[in-house]
Amino acid sequence: MISFRNTTDVARNWFCKIADIKEVIPRFYVESTLIGCLRFLDSTALSVNLLRLTKMIEKFPHPLSAAYARAYICKVSMVLEPTDRGPHWRALNDWMQSSRQPTEFVAPALEWIVQCVSYGATTMEDLGPLWEYCKQPEQQISLLRPFVMAVPLKYLSNYCLEVCEIIISQKRPAADLEVFLARLLQSEISVDVRPKLYRMIWPYLFDLKPMTS
Repeated sequence: MISFRNTTDVARNWFCKIADIKEVIPRFYVESTLIGCLRFLDSTALSVNLLRLTKMIEKFPHPLSAAYARAYICKVSMVLEPTDRGPHWRALNDWMQSSRQPTEFVAPALEWIVQCVSYGATTMEDLGPLWEYCKQPEQQISLLRPFVMAVPLKYLSNYCLEVCEIIISQKRPAADLEVFLARLLQSEISVDVRPKLYRMIWPYLFDLKPMTS
């Protein structure tokens, strides 16, 4: 039978070996894979080190590899510390400050990060920075569609008027309206909200592509 002390010694030995890895990308992925073993050494240090690994991605040489590294560390954080939003917000904020990649290449990664950030959210204040990013014209082209796709469906339906207002304020509302309305069809919209929503989208309905069966 393996004792706790032996397990602790093995974990400590692994992390000492990780320190010898100098290249940032291999070290990030090896350490991210083993980071859960920190609980055998110091469980209180797990959140701090998840945040440190998220910050490490700033040193990645290419924005595309950084995008999916951020998605990966968010996945690891959700498994190990699902109530800690720190790494997820750090990943999103760093992404918003980084150089842009073509949206179709990074959209799945960004959707996952938004999904992690919005986990358990119920109010606009819970996602305050995310709402502000969505209102910024320079961020909308990359963030707005992942936002619509990734936030919880109940959250989207509760704030559908606010989301719709952001969508129609941009230069290409029809493209994002299609995604927005397709998701709303999966939810129950309040009867009081429906007339207001219809009035907002009416001027753009004829720009939408016909739905195919």
